[in-house]
Amino acid sequence: MRREFNIGYCLLAMWVCLGFSWANAQQLGADAQGATSVAQVGDCVALSFLDSRDPASVQMHRVVEEAVGLGWVVRTVDMRRETHLVERWRVHTSPTTILVRAGREVDRILGEVNLLEFTQRMIRSSAADSLRGVQVTVPSTAGGLVRHQSATNELVRGALVPMRPMQSVASTTAVASSTGSSIGGGEAARKERAHRATVRIIVDEPSHQAVGSGTIIDSQQGEALVLTCGHLFRDMSPNSPISIEVFEQGVPVAYVGQLIHHQIEEKDIGLVVFRPRKPVDVAPVISRGGGLREGQAVFSVGCDQGRLPSVRDSSVTKLNRYLGAPNIETSGAPVQGRSGGGLFNDQGELVGVCYAADSQLDEGLYCGTEVLYEQIAKLGLERLIEPKSSVGDVTPSKLAVQFIDAQGRVQQVQIDRPSEPLLQAIRTEAQGSSRMR
Repeated sequence: MRREFNIGYCLLAMWVCLGFSWANAQQLGADAQGATSVAQVGDCVALSFLDSRDPASVQMHRVVEEAVGLGWVVRTVDMRRETHLVERWRVHTSPTTILVRAGREVDRILGEVNLLEFTQRMIRSSAADSLRGVQVTVPSTAGGLVRHQSATNELVRGALVPMRPMQSVASTTAVASSTGSSIGGGEAARKERAHRATVRIIVDEPSHQAVGSGTIIDSQQGEALVLTCGHLFRDMSPNSPISIEVFEQGVPVAYVGQLIHHQIEEKDIGLVVFRPRKPVDVAPVISRGGGLREGQAVFSVGCDQGRLPSVRDSSVTKLNRYLGAPNIETSGAPVQGRSGGGLFNDQGELVGVCYAADSQLDEGLYCGTEVLYEQIAKLGLERLIEPKSSVGDVTPSKLAVQFIDAQGRVQQVQIDRPSEPLLQAIRTEAQGSSRMR
């Protein structure tokens, strides 16, 4: 706790010192030739973790210097010398930039980004009432900032991550019952169901608030199971509260969540449960034997910047590009807040979970379907990933079975959620009996 307060005081001191530096820079730059422009600056500050031997860090350092020139407060951290800060903020790769407001982490930028994206994310992470315009002199040789400005000389909002247009989802679209196994319906209905099964997850810490997304994959006996990414729980302590927000007619309803399991290193995946007071929609997981191919159309659902869930169309660009756990790469880099959100195929089946963005390639990274299977199997929920019934067959949630016992009496038992092998055996037996007649 004492270290967290020290970090806060350091950031405050940085703000004051860099304020004087910025005043001096304005005076020195007044004599230089260049275009006068207006930029927005807010109360967000940044810690940029850099490795001097990493070319990407060297380039990111230039971006940081330009951002400081605009009036932002950025503290560079030498990852090789200041290992205590690397450990404190749990930084694993370079460059990594952590955006901080009021002493709490509000966003994390992995990898190198350009000045436009850096300033946009700083603006979005600042309090709205803290934003102010400052005049800057941009040399004629540094036209990058001017090219990205609007007619009003403000940085263009919405240019952060170029993605395909957002898919509109009608709230009145009919969806399948959460207790049924058939996906059914058209494309809009499948997207609506995935949309309704998406939740917002908030992990509240004294020095950090993580906001992400998740997908409800099962609901039984008053408990709902949510699949999300693991890094949302990176800094949580045993007493950290987890809030799961379900959206009812666009209105968030919060429930207390409980973390079951999470991984961060090799596999970035997590499982959370909560107890909803009303029935919730469940997204079906792609069954074993299903798969993806490069170029296949998919869509994702998540909470951009912690807002209401939204659907984004995309396509698979690469499978297992990176070593380690199975992974999926798609077109369109997700923005902060979509971490943990689901990736779905064109049938509305969950096939992956968002865990990172590649800003340079404008692509999203999702854990592979096999990672989902592994987590589900650990909970003994193989029924969620068993092959679906063939067309025309409907898998019942309950099955009444009659049999004759050793005394010749007819007995009946009820089986909840019968397995596909059992159903197939019953169908085979029924077909055999029909042929004998």
